[in-house]
Amino acid sequence: MKRIWKLFYSTHLAIWLLCLASLSLFVGSIVSIVYEAELKKLNFMSFIQWIEEFGSQPQIYWWIGAVFIILALLALNTLLCTWASIRRGQVGRKAGSILLHLAFLVILSAHGISEISGASQSVIIQPGVTKEVAWAGLTIVPAKIEKYTQQIGARTARMGMMAELSVHDKTSQWKPLRPATLKPAFAHGLSFHLSLFDKDLEKSQARLIIRRDCSRSLFISGAVLALAGIVFYVPSILRRKQYQG
Repeated sequence: MKRIWKLFYSTHLAIWLLCLASLSLFVGSIVSIVYEAELKKLNFMSFIQWIEEFGSQPQIYWWIGAVFIILALLALNTLLCTWASIRRGQVGRKAGSILLHLAFLVILSAHGISEISGASQSVIIQPGVTKEVAWAGLTIVPAKIEKYTQQIGARTARMGMMAELSVHDKTSQWKPLRPATLKPAFAHGLSFHLSLFDKDLEKSQARLIIRRDCSRSLFISGAVLALAGIVFYVPSILRRKQYQG
């Protein structure tokens, strides 16, 4: 039993798990080409709803389960390594490393929540044309789309865009939104993003990406922890180099 626990405390296990996760994702990229239509439905429904529909076809999703199990083991390994450092009284000396480990766990949890409960869809909007987004229960009415360009020599560069639209989720009043490039709008637990990839669209059209993600605050918390870890970790490396010199 002690050997098993020692294995979970080992950093070598983390390396092997990362290799296995990479291999599973590589196989998954091949599977996603074969079953592209089925896997694309993950964009419009939660993972639980998707499993209810395709649960009888494990050849489509076995690699997703493998990745989740590997990442869960990696999270356990990270947690145990962090706990070992705390128990040895190395919190002060290894504060940066511990914070980076915690950041990894938080971001990993955020990814898991996002994959299970998140959804996303890209729709083409045009002023005066109503769009229905069934999975979100939304009605979208665009009123205005503005695209900003700048002439650079003989080339016209796209600088961004802005849209004015109203959304309604059938349970509340119409809500006006003004999403812009790199400035998403938020309503009804969803985020609305404008994409710059519009070469195939008419001038009066834009591509609107609608996302439901319940893990945004976790991602932010993980990023803050990672930044704090770097702040603590870098000085400790510099001090170590000075001591060795």
